[in-house]
Amino acid sequence: MIQRLSVLLVALTVVLLAAAACASPESGPMDTDSAPAATLAPTQDAAALRVTRVIDGDTVDVCCPEARVRLLGIDAPERGEPFFDEAAEVVKHLTLGQPIRLEKCEEEADRYGRLLRHVFAGATHVNRELVAAGLARAYDFSLNLNPCYEDELREAESDARWEGLGLWE
Repeated sequence: MIQRLSVLLVALTVVLLAAAACASPESGPMDTDSAPAATLAPTQDAAALRVTRVIDGDTVDVCCPEARVRLLGIDAPERGEPFFDEAAEVVKHLTLGQPIRLEKCEEEADRYGRLLRHVFAGATHVNRELVAAGLARAYDFSLNLNPCYEDELREAESDARWEGLGLWE
């Protein structure tokens, strides 16, 4: 019994240390300091990662390993534009501290070194959710280069426009 308890305590300690390594004291939206380098190996893309910081409605920092990720196929409002805060809050709500999965399409990274990915929290396609809520547009430039999920994103934008949501009020 004592041996099992010791094994459980060691396992719990390892899990807590790993979680602490991924934790960021500055996990609020809109923090743009010190972008981590894009360091994910291709085999790590399918692994469960965690969002440690939400930069804005279409950019997040992940760990472990650390990388900055630009959500593919969408364009969310920039700081000072209407719905900037709402888009960042939705991303924060759906992803911050949660296990996520990243899917690459065609391009690896953008000119700023951010990884280009579709982000999934469980079964939720975060990129699509933002567009469906009217908090981001389907981004033609990105979709022309990375057509994965193009139909899904364009349909979500069409529905948001029709319903007058967010950017389409």
